[in-house]
Amino acid sequence: MYWIAALTSAAAVGVGGMFYLKHYFSDKEVKTTPRQRKIFIIAACAFYVVTSVLMALFVSEDDSTVLAFARDIFLMHCLLYLAVIDYKLKVIPNKAVLVMLGVSVALVVAQTLVEGYPQYILVDAGIGCLVAGGMFLVVNLLSRNGMGMGDVKLMAVAGICLGINKILGLIFWSLVVSVITGIILMIAKKKTIKSSLPLAPFFLIGSLVSNALYIISGISEV
Repeated sequence: MYWIAALTSAAAVGVGGMFYLKHYFSDKEVKTTPRQRKIFIIAACAFYVVTSVLMALFVSEDDSTVLAFARDIFLMHCLLYLAVIDYKLKVIPNKAVLVMLGVSVALVVAQTLVEGYPQYILVDAGIGCLVAGGMFLVVNLLSRNGMGMGDVKLMAVAGICLGINKILGLIFWSLVVSVITGIILMIAKKKTIKSSLPLAPFFLIGSLVSNALYIISGISEV
């Protein structure tokens, strides 16, 4: 069942995201060459195959149910396309976040109905949403929109998808990598302290690091 969840997520998000990205870039008149599109398609396919195989191969039945696993891998797969869009246009589309919200809520409800324990699953998702969204909303207000509301909405939905413990891990590693990247760019005089960086690519990296650490810890316990 874990393999089915991983491959279903990869196929649905991979194919659907590819069409969405194509039309979104077309509407925004983003210029891409045939070579760039070919490289991206190959890289995206490799990303979905590798992440699906590794996640399904090393998932522990003691630590994650099938539906909880589906929530994790669904978010990670969606972040790839949002990272590309945010990198190119410095925006996170509301329509994409709404789709993610609908699927995340559906998975949470399905997990509640199948596994029971609504007081834990629903509360965990709700707290994850409030904490993650709230943290980034505070930053948005303090920075006077230096951080976009798209990041706030995305993290709120990610909190629903992952729950409080996992979303905090994603946020921690995202911020660590973004700070290191910012320092390197300032040293190289590519950015200044007032420059902004698209955060979705770092959310993707944070998700990958969090899941990689989970896999490594699982191997170390064998």
